[in-house]
Amino acid sequence: MQITYVVYLIDSIGDEFFITQEDEQIRVNVLTDQKPLVVKNLFQISA
Repeated sequence: MQITYVVYLIDSIGDEFFITQEDEQIRVNVLTDQKPLVVKNLFQISA
């Protein structure tokens, strides 16, 4: 099973950004054709 993450940031004044695949910050409320950086990791269970 995989867990998928999107890198999402909030700055000190409350503006929200996502990180693109080209390592740029894009505001969430702006229309763009940029794709967010998606990070996938194998699901791990610890006992």
